Amino acid sequence: LRRRRAFRRVRGLLALLLALALAAALVLDTAPGHRFLIGRILALRPSSGLRISIDRIDGSLYGRAELRGLRLYDTRGLFFTAPEVTLDWRPSRWLVHRLSIYLLESDNATLIRLPVLRPGRPGPLLPKYDIFLDRLTIRRLHFGPALGGGVARIEGHGDVRHGRARVRFNAAAAKGGDRLSLLIDAEPDRNRFD
Repeated sequence: LRRRRAFRRVRGLLALLLALALAAALVLDTAPGHRFLIGRILALRPSSGLRISIDRIDGSLYGRAELRGLRLYDTRGLFFTAPEVTLDWRPSRWLVHRLSIYLLESDNATLIRLPVLRPGRPGPLLPKYDIFLDRLTIRRLHFGPALGGGVARIEGHGDVRHGRARVRFNAAAAKGGDRLSLLIDAEPDRNRFD
């Protein structure tokens, strides 16, 4: 009888904890939850010096979202801006150590200059978790004067799994007909690069 009561209490406590976690996840996917998350993102201070600023998030944090006013900063200040970015991803995949992004898309973005980040601690070049990017599209990427100016269309996809990176990247200049097609297949820990 005591074991049954103890089992019921533990089961009830687990159900309560699960319900609280689910409620917190639902609240986070509301306008006030989005503002809270934006504040947490802005407060991040990684050792690399990279900082991220977002004005607003529309849509769902757990699927397709629109990021408004995305700005990236490095040790010297602002280096990238995008008024609107569409992000379609599945954050639940973090549970199996996988970052799954199905779409990362912007109509207009500006790369002011190349970022200047602090070097990290020595270690593997690739992360220990898998990264899947199905489609990256920037229809008009404007380059700042430090990069020679100009506009290009960027498309690509990538898969980083078990220490191996396979990335395909295409770019085409808006004027002049210049094109870049890049296919990378690399396993840094095995000293393999193609």
